Amino acid sequence: QGQENNERRNTSFIERCLFARRLRDAKLTNLQIAAALAIHPSLSSQMIGVAEILPEALILAIGPAPEIGRPRWQSLTSLISGRHGERWKRIVAEADFAASPSARRFQRVIEGLSDTSVVEAPRRFEDVNGAYATIKRSAKSITCVIPVGEARPDGVAFTDWIESRLPSLRQEFLSGK
Repeated sequence: QGQENNERRNTSFIERCLFARRLRDAKLTNLQIAAALAIHPSLSSQMIGVAEILPEALILAIGPAPEIGRPRWQSLTSLISGRHGERWKRIVAEADFAASPSARRFQRVIEGLSDTSVVEAPRRFEDVNGAYATIKRSAKSITCVIPVGEARPDGVAFTDWIESRLPSLRQEFLSGK
């Protein structure tokens, strides 16, 4: 029946992955799954692996994406199993996500998980005088923006004070103080 459905419907790679995983969950052997999909047993193992790594909710949110082949789905598995594993939930929750074509939804998820420019929202530091710093984190660095201009009554600017203290702050950090 699986072979007939695949031939008649021309299912996408990810649909076949889900089908293979469901057959495995139904206790079919790898050889039986491969026969049902008319593929080599090693490919059925790979397909099951993709469907195990990618959350089913994500696969269903993206949809069949018939234009997206095995290499691109496998690249998505490496992003999901990495440090960005839960970021996909924010991407698929965006208001216009579901209205996009399936291939575009896939691309949006890939782009959103690949974007290392912003890992979290910028953090703004304020006191009674207003904002004095903003910190932005990415996957690889942290950026601190301190507005130039604010100075103490003795004329020392906050930016100059911070800059002059960086070497000693680094030493304090390294020494565990």
